[in-house]
Amino acid sequence: MQLFKFTKILFERPGDWLDITKGEKRKQYYMTSQFMSIVFPLQAQVLNHIKISQESAMDFWQKFIRQRYKRVPFWMYIKGKVKRKEGKEKKTISNALILDYCKAYTMDPKTIKDALLHFPDEIIKEIKKFDKIRKQ
Repeated sequence: MQLFKFTKILFERPGDWLDITKGEKRKQYYMTSQFMSIVFPLQAQVLNHIKISQESAMDFWQKFIRQRYKRVPFWMYIKGKVKRKEGKEKKTISNALILDYCKAYTMDPKTIKDALLHFPDEIIKEIKKFDKIRKQ
């Protein structure tokens, strides 16, 4: 069963809720809890804290939600946070400098390129420091 079909049953069709299997409730538990925790953080935290079973937690959400809503609320369809692309200028270091750094510290150039990919600010700072010391 798809998430939005499940959500429609959760909010709008209490009669169909009885037909949903425990396995289906477990399968939809994570995403439903994520949505519910946005609007009802205290209730979600309590359910996590007491370590209630996933099926029982879904039954709780169904009873709790049916008291407040008769239709699927708009906040169930809200997109996640849109990440902006960073407008930072890309700093580059010459391959010759990277090779010199690798020879000085007996490292593999691939390791440095990976570090540039994952930790660009730190490794660039380190290589520039090495270059400055080397030129003295």
